[in-house]
Amino acid sequence: MDQGEFTSRFCARPQNFAWFLGAGASATAGLPTATDILWDLKRRYYCREENQEISRQDLQNEAVRSKIQSFMESRGFPALWADDEYVA
Repeated sequence: MDQGEFTSRFCARPQNFAWFLGAGASATAGLPTATDILWDLKRRYYCREENQEISRQDLQNEAVRSKIQSFMESRGFPALWADDEYVA
């Protein structure tokens, strides 16, 4: 199918199409990646439990990430990059 035929079919029935995008598509589109979301959740949990203020920008600092990760592991969460980290 060439581009013209695809465009015609899509415009005629857009509800019949679904887009399958690779894992990197979100980052390219400016959306957070799974890793970004995990770190944001860890940051929020740490801030709530420790009554601290850490911004998203602070997560760029390796020392801040290490502090949060150590806290998470002390609370029984999986180690960084563990197979079950995303699921947990």
